[in-house]
Amino acid sequence: MSEINDSQIKELNRVWHSIFVKNLFRTIESKYPNLKSLDNREIGVIARTGHHKNTVIKDVTRESNLPKSSITNVINKLESKGLILREINPLDKRSFNLVLTSEGEKILKEHDDFEHELCGTVLAALDSSDERDLFLSLCSKISDNLLDF
Repeated sequence: MSEINDSQIKELNRVWHSIFVKNLFRTIESKYPNLKSLDNREIGVIARTGHHKNTVIKDVTRESNLPKSSITNVINKLESKGLILREINPLDKRSFNLVLTSEGEKILKEHDDFEHELCGTVLAALDSSDERDLFLSLCSKISDNLLDF
């Protein structure tokens, strides 16, 4: 890996903050008010549960890299908010499947719409499909290499 210099770090910091500080994010977020009552971990559990049928707590724990106790607390909060239910897993009576309630499904739809609009807006800032493909390729490389830390 080539050496990273301070000017590159400062430029990434400037660009990063420019993207997220601009009213773009807040403008899009304001269209989805139900998401504001949830934190990222709660939204993550809702998304995992809604997008993957037969989700069990172990699946969420493994994918989140959080301790089981933290995930259990998140699930307890979501249950108390009426967004998720635990149902006995018919294949393994010792575990529970997570299931979204109708309110949880609404939150999932709002979250998916928010992500679609935000990501679409970011990608629309690039001029061509080739630029978007390059951007996505570089972001994937960053994501893959950050896992090594």
